[in-house]
Amino acid sequence: MMSAIDKHAPLKKKRVGRKNSPWITQDLLYKMRMRDSLKKASLTSVQKVWNKYKLFRNESNNAIKEAKRNFFKTNLDANKKDLKKKHGN
Repeated sequence: MMSAIDKHAPLKKKRVGRKNSPWITQDLLYKMRMRDSLKKASLTSVQKVWNKYKLFRNESNNAIKEAKRNFFKTNLDANKKDLKKKHGN
C-alpha cells in the first residue's frame, strides 16, 4: 500500500517564498536583489567581482537569518501565554 502511495502521491518539499515570509523587510529585499545581481555579474566577470559577490552573499544571508531569528523570538516571547494566537499579531 505504501509503495503505491509513494509512487502516485510522493511527498514534496516546499520552500517558503519571499512574499510569505513576514520577516523579510524592504532592506532585506534590497540586499537579496543586490546579491542576485552580483552573482549574475560574477558569472561572466573576473575574480574581483566573484569575491565581492561572496562577501555580499554572506552579509545578506546573515541578515536574513538574524531577521528570521528575531521575528520568531519576538513572537514566541509575546505569545507564551496565548498558544492559540497567530503569528504577527
